[in-house]
Amino acid sequence: DLFVNIKGEPAPHMFAWTFGDCTNLSGSIDRNLFSGISGSAAEGMFFGTFYNCSNLTGGIDQDLFKNIVGAPQPYMFAQTFFGCEQLSGRLPGNLFKGINGTPAEAMYVGTFAFCSSLDGNIPETLFGTIDGAAAPNMYYGVFMDDRNLDGEIPAGLFGNISGKPQYDSFGDAFSGCSSLTGSVPIDMFKNMDNTSYVSGPMYGMFNDTGLVTQCPENMYQYKTGFEVDWSGRVACTPC
Repeated sequence: DLFVNIKGEPAPHMFAWTFGDCTNLSGSIDRNLFSGISGSAAEGMFFGTFYNCSNLTGGIDQDLFKNIVGAPQPYMFAQTFFGCEQLSGRLPGNLFKGINGTPAEAMYVGTFAFCSSLDGNIPETLFGTIDGAAAPNMYYGVFMDDRNLDGEIPAGLFGNISGKPQYDSFGDAFSGCSSLTGSVPIDMFKNMDNTSYVSGPMYGMFNDTGLVTQCPENMYQYKTGFEVDWSGRVACTPC
């Protein structure tokens, strides 16, 4: 009941750093903690809310943000669970289901970074329906060092991102996710422009993952078109 009387539309930075660095805060996050908040997403609304709450336990409930809808906003879920190393279980497939539309700057930067006890496959529906031009830092470090996430990366995880990559759009997104398996999905970036150079749009994206990228049969050519941005951090295997 901590925020039971707070109701209405999300406001910019409303829960930014609310529990930031509360390293001795323990127990689980109640699914109804923010239930009174309902409406369109706002800039920085959950920026760092549980940042470095390293003793929180249990899973992340899929209804935690269920009433928040609309277009992505800058920094809306940036570093929300950063460093919550004891949160466990599978990421809920509907956590951000109400968020739909064109990407915004740093919208999911570091959201689950260093959540090393989260496990299982990454659900393809995690980020709602994202469709439109890439934004700077939009997924930078989103799963960084989540070493117990496993299985293959869903091809549609990032929705239908199009156009020219922006600065650090996907930088370090899966860096250190050493339990991921299989190949980098061939169609993951199918609508993005790989002909225009942008500084570091995907640098370090797959560092220390062991993932591979498929090449055309009997050739050593790029398949997704972005391998050069990974600085040789993924292997190339013939189909």
